Amino acid sequence: AVTKHRLIKKVETESTKNVIGAILTGTIAGSLLVTQNGINSSLRNEILISPWYSALLSFIIGMFIMFGIAHFHRMGQEPKVKSQWKEFILLITSKNVHWTCFMGGFLGPIYVVSAVYLTKVLSFSIFQNCAVLGNLLSSCYCDYVGLLGIKIQIPTNTRW
Repeated sequence: AVTKHRLIKKVETESTKNVIGAILTGTIAGSLLVTQNGINSSLRNEILISPWYSALLSFIIGMFIMFGIAHFHRMGQEPKVKSQWKEFILLITSKNVHWTCFMGGFLGPIYVVSAVYLTKVLSFSIFQNCAVLGNLLSSCYCDYVGLLGIKIQIPTNTRW
């Protein structure tokens, strides 16, 4: 028989594992940003000269990768879907979605072009420190005002 105490401990352990996994994944994702900066800067220096074309090529490659991931992910869930594009277009046009929800596609290139251009000017570490500082300041502000429907979380000594 499973006691209430054992069940609570199991839930706490699973929750802790999820948090640790999320922290590790976030840390790896952050390190990939630095790597991406270097790759895109090399692309600019070696092949394309322009930070704009380097960022464009990076996004085109990323777009094809995301198409592949989305296609195979969707296939695994519902193999009967014949026209994924039709369904995708219908999905994004049928809902009353606020225009700000599509701004991620606008903000991403700003970061990538900045990284391509500024990494050469500042260095990897200084650019990345500036990016982290901007990330920390903006995330504290977003938590404070509850930007885009996120629950308001006032910064405290333990949360800063």
